Amino acid sequence: MAGVHQNIAYKRKLLAADVIEVRTRILEIRKKVIRFVHEMSNVQRQEIAATCEMTAVHMDRRTRKSCPFPEAVRRAAEQRLVKQA
Repeated sequence: MAGVHQNIAYKRKLLAADVIEVRTRILEIRKKVIRFVHEMSNVQRQEIAATCEMTAVHMDRRTRKSCPFPEAVRRAAEQRLVKQA
């Protein structure tokens, strides 16, 4: 995988003792591209502290070029797609 686009938004301050949780949602899967978002939350305050939306391309390590996802990987990602509002 190669990250080709990343947007990070810092929303709330976190302190060293804070308990955090990171959740990931798949937003889109195409032949060679996946788009997903990570949300980091403060568990006690139930507030989102930061988000990171990424677009990544599946790469062939040998040729160093983009290539299609294996069918099983693409199907598994499709089953986890999150509908956007």
